[in-house]
Amino acid sequence: ANTPLTISSAIPASITVEPQSAEPGQVVTITGSGFTPFVSMRQLAINASGMGSISVLPDTRPFTNASGEFTTGVLIPGLPNGDHEVAVTVGSTSTAAIFTVSGSTYLSGIDYSAASITVEPQSAAPGQMVAITGSGFPPFGLVQQLGLGGIDVLPIPQPNTDSVGKFITQILIPQLGL
Repeated sequence: ANTPLTISSAIPASITVEPQSAEPGQVVTITGSGFTPFVSMRQLAINASGMGSISVLPDTRPFTNASGEFTTGVLIPGLPNGDHEVAVTVGSTSTAAIFTVSGSTYLSGIDYSAASITVEPQSAAPGQMVAITGSGFPPFGLVQQLGLGGIDVLPIPQPNTDSVGKFITQILIPQLGL
C-alpha cells in the first residue's frame, strides 16, 4: 500500500536583529530561520504594519539557504527613538521582530530648510535616466518622496542620506502628459 508522506516544518519562521538597539546610520544584522529553502526575500521593511512603512530590502535580494536560513545587513534610517518593528516576507511566509532605536536626532527641531536637489542633465526625454543629488537633508534618512510632474518616481529601494545629509540617485524620466 502507498502511504502519502507529508513533510512540514517543525521550526516556525523567526528573525533576530543584532544588535537589538542601534542608532540611525548603524548597520544591524537580521538573521532568519524556519523559512522555505532556496527562496528569495520579498519584503524587508521597518514599521511595515503602520503608516510610514520604510522598505529596507537590499538591491540584491537575500535568498534562504538549504536549511531555510538567511542573514542580511540593514542600515538603520533616521527614525525616532523607541521600539520599531522589522517585518520580513520570504516566499509566502512572514514574520517580524522588534528592535530599539536610540541616540536619534529625528524630529529634534533642527532646521533643514536649506535642503536642495540638483538634476543632471537638466533636460531629458522620456525613457532617459537623470541623476538627482540632494544635500542639506537629515543624516541617515530615507528619501520619502520624489515626484516629477505629479508622478511618483521614488526608486525602490529608497535612497538614503549619508552622515552629512547628502544622497545621489538615478530616475527614469516617465512619459508626461504635457
